[in-house]
Amino acid sequence: MDTDAYQFGDIMARVSTLLTILIGVVGLACAASIILLVKGYGVVRFESLPYGSVVRINGNNVTAATVRLRPGTYTLTIATPTTAPFQGSLHISLFHTLQYHPQLTRRDPNAIASSVIGAVDSSAPVDMYHVRWFNNDTWIAGTVQPGNAGIALQYTGDQWQAAYLSAPDYPHDLTKLPAPVSAYIRGLSTGYDAD
Repeated sequence: MDTDAYQFGDIMARVSTLLTILIGVVGLACAASIILLVKGYGVVRFESLPYGSVVRINGNNVTAATVRLRPGTYTLTIATPTTAPFQGSLHISLFHTLQYHPQLTRRDPNAIASSVIGAVDSSAPVDMYHVRWFNNDTWIAGTVQPGNAGIALQYTGDQWQAAYLSAPDYPHDLTKLPAPVSAYIRGLSTGYDAD
């Protein structure tokens, strides 16, 4: 009988050791899960975004230049008044920092002119020709059709506006424009492309 008690005690000691090891492994797994829960993010840094950019990740507005996200793939949209809308995807890895430089393109000057001045007459859409961008893409100058009128559009920080249009009911004083814009429009009106 003593050997049975000895074998039972030996078995219980082994079970106790295995349970201690199992508890230790579960404890480590819980600690790792907590660390991943608290620190388990990747980081994306947005660089070279124009002023006034609206950044959305999976439809949610983002106001910071640096964002912590869970690992995964996200839908990204960027809209600015001076660039064409951008849509792409971000892949975030665990504990990784992503420097994101979106390749933004300028907005369509015809769309900007149409939104500012509307149709020149009731039958024709607005088309800009000889377009030149100035001052970090906050000014557009060229001619608008129909009518071959000189035009300068300025982004004021919250909207585009007509700063010059050689048409009735619009500002048409070239001296109130920045010198390069004014010189360009003067050049267009005399038939050459001023730089």
